[in-house]
Amino acid sequence: MQVLKAHATVVAGEIKAAAAPHRKTGAFEHGIKVRRHRKGYSVNLEDRNSASINYGHFTKAGEWVEGIHAIEHVVGAGSGPRSRR
Repeated sequence: MQVLKAHATVVAGEIKAAAAPHRKTGAFEHGIKVRRHRKGYSVNLEDRNSASINYGHFTKAGEWVEGIHAIEHVVGAGSGPRSRR
């Protein structure tokens, strides 16, 4: 179980590092948490705007704002941190 926690902690740290250059309020980074559950650990994005920040969104004026894609830079197709490939 400790291996799973360690892996989740590495993934969370790498997502935070990928998001750091895009920081405005820090809420996205602070909302990246490692949580224990019945079968192991997960990396949770707890900021309510996480999806919009990461993947992009339209403004009220209808303009597209590109996401920072921090998750994709770290985890590709569920295979774990890219630095370990």
